[in-house]
Amino acid sequence: MKKLSSILPILALLLAVAGAVAMKPAPKNQPVLTYYFTGPVGGEFNPDNYDTDPPTGGCSGTTLACEVQVPNGYSSIEEYMTWLNQQSNKEELFEAQVVTKRD
Repeated sequence: MKKLSSILPILALLLAVAGAVAMKPAPKNQPVLTYYFTGPVGGEFNPDNYDTDPPTGGCSGTTLACEVQVPNGYSSIEEYMTWLNQQSNKEELFEAQVVTKRD
């Protein structure tokens, strides 16, 4: 009986912590921003080479990035590119956001 009475406070504390964590509200999903790369090869990291309208002819091909999604937490392509250009692995990070490519 003594063992049980020493375990009960610990069990109650664990249940309280688990309940508090489980009751945490889910983060609000921000809409993902979509931009279209309309610049030349080598201009992928210049925010001036992006538009919110798809290019004439659409996004079909395998060469250049076309449709790019800006990750949650960034309010514009300019803000994302500023951060991206400071990263040593910016090419890899950028490629992860490319949805479609064009020729």
